[in-house]
Amino acid sequence: MSLLTRNIASLGFFQVASHLIALASVPFMARVLGVSSFGEFVLTQAAMRYCILFVDFGFLWSATRQIAASRASEVQVSAIFSRTWVLQWLLVAIVAVLLATLLLCIPALRPSLWLCIAGFSMVIGSAAAPTWLLLGLERMNAVAISQGFANLLALVLLFVFVDGPGDVALALVIYGGALAATNATLTWWILRKGLVRWSAPSRTELLQTAKDGFPVFVSTIFVSFYTVLPALAVGALSSATAAAYFNVADKARAAATSAMQPAFTALLPRMSHLFVHDRRGARILLRRSIVATAGVSGAASIVLFFGAELIVNLVGGQSFVPATSVLKWMSPLPFVVSMSSIASLQILLPNQKIKQFNGVLMMAGAVSLASIWPFVQLGAELGAAQCLLLTELLVCAAMWRFAILTVLRKDP
Repeated sequence: MSLLTRNIASLGFFQVASHLIALASVPFMARVLGVSSFGEFVLTQAAMRYCILFVDFGFLWSATRQIAASRASEVQVSAIFSRTWVLQWLLVAIVAVLLATLLLCIPALRPSLWLCIAGFSMVIGSAAAPTWLLLGLERMNAVAISQGFANLLALVLLFVFVDGPGDVALALVIYGGALAATNATLTWWILRKGLVRWSAPSRTELLQTAKDGFPVFVSTIFVSFYTVLPALAVGALSSATAAAYFNVADKARAAATSAMQPAFTALLPRMSHLFVHDRRGARILLRRSIVATAGVSGAASIVLFFGAELIVNLVGGQSFVPATSVLKWMSPLPFVVSMSSIASLQILLPNQKIKQFNGVLMMAGAVSLASIWPFVQLGAELGAAQCLLLTELLVCAAMWRFAILTVLRKDP
């Protein structure tokens, strides 16, 4: 079995298990916290996802690509690791200061102060391990095991300590604390294995690292306008209850979409390498990936549509029945997002088509930003799902247009 196949298989097993564990916590949280408190919980999580986007700063793509291209040289990999991780923790400090300033200076946000403080543990936990290093080195199994154990630890602690609507902040701390503990352990393992050697980066190197990550960071911000913003918009423009309905459906959608994520994660560094050194091999692997992706993600979308009512009952219970229609509108997304990911992560990015990639995401972010308000005003959680589907369809079509015009047609 090749390294790539082992990576996909191991990452697939652990990531699916991780998502199932995470999904298992949703029925418990929804029932124990109640619809309104669960809505507050998911809104705080969505806000913290924006903080994590700033801390990540596109390194999950930019640093992964650099390490994959330089993995034959321990010196270069260690240098990339050192400067990227230092910059990442500097960003944690900057985001913490900015968040505290907003919470203290804007009266409307002050009621959320303690929830945001509790939720910031998730930001710290996310930064506690250099995931991009392991992805670039194709050590995907370590990432998947860590994520799975974090979700399992959080699930156990939630069952033990969370027992009512007043435990929203505690639940957030449990999620963040479990992530921080497992990621810190993963970092200890990286250093003990000697995968990298620490070298203090210069200010010039830090600035260059920020410059390298900035284009991808901009793209992730625009992506967030149609992945993270809808949940926040539903809560702000409708209610926490509507946000809870949207989140239950989105959790089920995310679990289905994750079926192909291990392959995309494993193939990004491999395709980056092949398009530089063996373009014919890259095209062969790409064709196989398209066939497998279409089959698996298409089946996932069909299951979501026809099993929406059963899935919502299992995940949220009878009090979340309105989420059934939301999930049906979201059901095409596993197929649409997976096909879009092939064009972007397996063709455009490995071929350094950053401008086209960012252009598509900026267009999609602008469309979502302009349309989310009327969609949510007219249809609340259902409108948010429709806006998300429309945006993802535009992204998929545009990504494939550029992939064909700028890469595939030019290859012999």
